[in-house]
Amino acid sequence: MRRRGRNRLAIDLAPQRNPPTLKQVIRHAKITTTQAALYRYTMSTAYFLKNLAIAAGLLILGLSVWFYKDPVTQDIHYGYLSAALLSTLLFPLSKKLIESFFLTFTTRSFWTTGLFTESPGKNGLYVMYYIVCMLLAIPVAGAYLMYVAIKKVARQGHS
Repeated sequence: MRRRGRNRLAIDLAPQRNPPTLKQVIRHAKITTTQAALYRYTMSTAYFLKNLAIAAGLLILGLSVWFYKDPVTQDIHYGYLSAALLSTLLFPLSKKLIESFFLTFTTRSFWTTGLFTESPGKNGLYVMYYIVCMLLAIPVAGAYLMYVAIKKVARQGHS
């Protein structure tokens, strides 16, 4: 954990043995609870690009399956194609929000021990997780944008 800028906190996204708790972050950075809660939703450029590459791989795989039997020039459904491209762009945000949501109820060690230990069998779970994140990218991002808009309107109403 390191300080960057004024009241901005950069957290390493690499798995840690003992990740800092919310109280430790607040105490270390001397910030409010709301600011500390928001650090979970910040995304580094490396995280975004890595997950965008995963989403692009899923998009390429999906398009190759889609156009396997039909030539590209026949019957292109632009609505499906635009939804797939939008899901690809929103995939990193969706993945971050889903991870943050589930980490509020569990710990990182829960997802790396027991049934979820790193093994070849876990690769299938990763694939299913990435597909769920891709499918939920548009609804999750839409819900997040509505939450931010409602919060902004409520904040302006109190001013």
